[in-house]
Amino acid sequence: MKSLKYNSVRGPVLALSMALCLANAAAADDTEQQQPEPAKTEPAKPAAGAEKPKAPVKSKSTLQAADGSYVRRFSAGGSISVIAFPIVPSKTNDVTINTGLSVNSKTDSTNRRVGGGVDFQATLTNRFAVNVGVMMRRVRFATTDTTYYGVDDTATTVDERTKMIVERGTRATILDYPILFRFYSKSHRAPGRRWFYEAGGAFRQVTGIHTIGQTTQTDGTVDCCDEQPLKPTNRIIPGYVVGAGLQMIDEFGIRFVPEIRYTRWARRTFDTQSTRMQTNQVEFVLSLTF
Repeated sequence: MKSLKYNSVRGPVLALSMALCLANAAAADDTEQQQPEPAKTEPAKPAAGAEKPKAPVKSKSTLQAADGSYVRRFSAGGSISVIAFPIVPSKTNDVTINTGLSVNSKTDSTNRRVGGGVDFQATLTNRFAVNVGVMMRRVRFATTDTTYYGVDDTATTVDERTKMIVERGTRATILDYPILFRFYSKSHRAPGRRWFYEAGGAFRQVTGIHTIGQTTQTDGTVDCCDEQPLKPTNRIIPGYVVGAGLQMIDEFGIRFVPEIRYTRWARRTFDTQSTRMQTNQVEFVLSLTF
């Protein structure tokens, strides 16, 4: 009897427990199905009328020196010069010394008009600077001096005079040393291109003279070869310089300086008969400085 009673109670209890478990599981499934999915977020759009960020502007500090100036405190570079007139012009000169003696002198110039050198500059004040340099040029010329002895009878077709001919070929190196004071149109700290005016002095020196020549005597005998260098009239001469130019700067900080100069030489390096050096010098100079 006791076992029947116990079994009759145990059966309903187990059934009730299983029913409760199934109900709880069904309720959990419904809760998960009803839970909303998380909303997707979009990136925020800029407000209407707002300015777009500007791209960074490239710095121009490369155009300036360390102290912020556009005309450096000290600068140096190279220069190319082209002169308008030949240093030794071609010329013919006739001189009658007396009735029975005359000289015909002829100079043929083949010197180059292009020279090159270096220059240095230092600023003195906000707009003034001093510029010094050296410019090298090479000259080459040939001279023919014919000396006539006696008197030519104009009634005949034959020249009764005797003559001696001296022919020489000369080459030399010319060094010009300009010393100029420059005035700039802008302060050395102001950006951009600037004009400048300059004035000062210069010295010219001749060096490296080489000459080779021959002489044809009155009897036709040829004496060759004389290598005695042609002696200059003045080895060093002074001059006066004025000019104007423009300084421009590129994005790498290199200064382009085109200018025009006029130099008046006080004396001549070579000044004999037809060989007379130019005293008025006009030149175009282009410098690249750092």
